[in-house]
Amino acid sequence: MYGLTTSFTSVDGAHSNRTFQSINLRKNPQTMVAQSPKDPENSVILMMDNSHVIKKVRHSVIISGISKGCTRNLLLPDESPIQWQMWVNTFEWDQQNGLKLHSKLTKEHIYPSTQSKMRDHLANDVLKNDMMYFMCQYQSSLVNGNVLNGIVQFLKKKHRELLIYSKTMHQYSRKMIIDYKNTKKLAIGSQIGAIA
Repeated sequence: MYGLTTSFTSVDGAHSNRTFQSINLRKNPQTMVAQSPKDPENSVILMMDNSHVIKKVRHSVIISGISKGCTRNLLLPDESPIQWQMWVNTFEWDQQNGLKLHSKLTKEHIYPSTQSKMRDHLANDVLKNDMMYFMCQYQSSLVNGNVLNGIVQFLKKKHRELLIYSKTMHQYSRKMIIDYKNTKKLAIGSQIGAIA
């Protein structure tokens, strides 16, 4: 219709959307590119929106650990553990401290309810650079601070990746909106020209 084609989709993290993506990305799950169902000659990029990617990363960390209720134990390639308990310990240390080193961090960030897990800013705050610096301060206060090397490395890398993903997604979205507006103007202009 109107000569428009779909170049990409951006969906939230709902189960039905993840299922849709896995069905369509069967051959190339790493590329996030699938054959267009409407136009087999073209491809469509299937993406999950930035806020849901961040929440998925945070959720994976929340359920990582060796304590009750944890369903996995994330390890970096060098065997450094990534466990939510490390965030909890850092937060508790700061609560006992006279100065609040991470001014945004609250109990809701560290002990999220089912509803809190859906709030974008809570996931962002525990994966940002501020959290990495905060974790470094806690690490320097420990006798064996090396146990947090993996977390610091993880936060540095995740922050960079999420920043790149966020900027790329934003730029691509803006480009698609501009392309759409230009195409729409051309389509409407050609319709007006045909009438005249």
